Amino acid sequence: MDPLFILENLHKAKPAFQPIVSAEKHKVIGYEVLGRFEDDGTWISLGDFFHDPDVPDEFKIEVDQDLLQKAVTEMLRTDNSGLLFINRNAKQLLVNGGEDFLHTLRQLEQRGFSMERIVLEITEHDFEEDFDVLNHLLLYYKTYGIKIAVDHVGAKSSNIDRIRQLKPHIFKIDTGLIRNNNPAVFQDIIYSLTVLARRIGSVFLYETIEDSHQLQFAWKNGGRFYQGFYLAKPDFELADSLAIDTRRIYRNSSNVRNRSSKPG
Repeated sequence: MDPLFILENLHKAKPAFQPIVSAEKHKVIGYEVLGRFEDDGTWISLGDFFHDPDVPDEFKIEVDQDLLQKAVTEMLRTDNSGLLFINRNAKQLLVNGGEDFLHTLRQLEQRGFSMERIVLEITEHDFEEDFDVLNHLLLYYKTYGIKIAVDHVGAKSSNIDRIRQLKPHIFKIDTGLIRNNNPAVFQDIIYSLTVLARRIGSVFLYETIEDSHQLQFAWKNGGRFYQGFYLAKPDFELADSLAIDTRRIYRNSSNVRNRSSKPG
């Protein structure tokens, strides 16, 4: 779809919310904001728009801003107190020294949405930019209570030192890597990340959980939060815990405990 058409028809853009579930409390603690666009009566993902390197960054920033405003409006309207996970790339954040993004969050805070409820997601790919400048900016954001999550952690082992410097609050780990990697190799990656997370005070969020096997893996390997279609798909409505079958989390956790307690 033509990026300019999307920009000129932002009234057709809408945020979808994918729940983040707490492994400890077994309830929804927040939502990742994903973009959707209405095209001839069908809602399509804006993922291609945001990941297309040919789309100007200023286009992406404007659409992101629109989706964020709409997402916060919906959370305030429904009196939802959850966290809001939003994705931004380094180029977007570094515009005007990062002040544009911070200005937007200040405006949201004036509407009653605290910055402490924002979880800013960046990917390891962003480390290819000027990391020292990015790191300084994210440390600055932290002083406002903004939480930092690094997405696709473990995809590139060469970034471990940079992750250590950044000290994000959350490691987002794609459970799809379980299917695409040698199990022993992936287990080694998780072990290394576990050691690092303990040292810097980070927690694990396992995403793209699509079956019970991945959920069990996440539980056995220190997952604090879960996200994926197996638990809940993105929706325009803000799902609460009652809308998600959290019993499967208890059930799978119990099965893992029972198996691990057997001798031999």
